Amino acid sequence: MIEVNGVSSHFKKGEANISAKEQQSEIVYNPSQLSRIFGVSQPTINNWIKEGRFSKVERVGKNKYVKIPESSIWTANNGQQNTVKKIAEEYGLQKKKITRKEEKTLLQKEIKSFEEKYQTTYEAFQNKTNKNKEEEEDLEIWKYFIHRLNFH
Repeated sequence: MIEVNGVSSHFKKGEANISAKEQQSEIVYNPSQLSRIFGVSQPTINNWIKEGRFSKVERVGKNKYVKIPESSIWTANNGQQNTVKKIAEEYGLQKKKITRKEEKTLLQKEIKSFEEKYQTTYEAFQNKTNKNKEEEEDLEIWKYFIHRLNFH
């Protein structure tokens, strides 16, 4: 345990457990809210929780309600990690609202990254048979980005 300025922290496997005092001011999300932040379906979020891709997941009651704090660390398919708070901020769903123009630019950038990753269009990739789990998840996210872009 490390204590700095009266705040104690425990470190294990690269993640920090924050004190009760800090947790009180922390935003806590449910799977439905996270699905909007990540731009995927709620079942995808639930699958990620089952796979252990979120740290600090708390269940209230016997498998009834799941709480994920903003300090939770999410692990992407490629192994990259980020806090839920940072992801929420990047998509403008927490502290800073992004303009429609900024969102359009972000969406176009994300769509282009999928096109480059798979060297094809969404429509062509959608017809690919025998997609693996990562490809299925990417396809769902890709679809959401295209859907959002069509509203601009």
